Amino acid sequence: MEPLTQYSQSKDTDVDTYELEARFGNQLTKLDYNHVIQWLLLSGFTLEDATGKDILRIGYKKTTENIRIEINGIKAIQRYCKTQQLVNPTFGKKKQVSRHEISNWWTTIALSLETTITEVDIAMKPSSYRFMNRVRLTSKDHAFYYDCSIVRTSESLDTLFTKDPSYEIEALMKNDDLFKGEAADLIFHLLVLLEDRGIGLEEIVKTLQARHQK
Repeated sequence: MEPLTQYSQSKDTDVDTYELEARFGNQLTKLDYNHVIQWLLLSGFTLEDATGKDILRIGYKKTTENIRIEINGIKAIQRYCKTQQLVNPTFGKKKQVSRHEISNWWTTIALSLETTITEVDIAMKPSSYRFMNRVRLTSKDHAFYYDCSIVRTSESLDTLFTKDPSYEIEALMKNDDLFKGEAADLIFHLLVLLEDRGIGLEEIVKTLQARHQK
């Protein structure tokens, strides 16, 4: 799977961060959203903040890239809506490197490159607004965390808060050491299963090679 391979070979810098995420579901309902959070809590994940984090993302489309300003916290968002004043904003751009669809499971695996920039030409007209309340669920036993978001999207700030919400569930990689540990566990159990079946690892390699030669 290309996003996983590229992520394993990627290296972050002071300004560039590679983000591997899996997005689940197709037109999730509020009931779906609540059920996922409850299932994660029962599975040992914990909420970082039960009330969630309020985020406003202001998007700007340029010829070759998408740039965004992010404002965090409801007070800072309210001030921007009233006065257009930016309070402690962060500036960045995001580019999708690769993606893989698992259509039978309504899942998209994507690798993106996020770059921090120092400023944005806010004389440009914003192309989109995204307001979200996001809860994050983490576990010390897993190399990934879940972001569960209630999102409103609009091309106009005037109509943003009256839009019907959509619901998003994403899993993101957070820790390379834990990732390596989980990968090692997976490979170990696979080797045990292959030995039990009397199948050599070289047979699996040949199968993979044959697929790529087609």
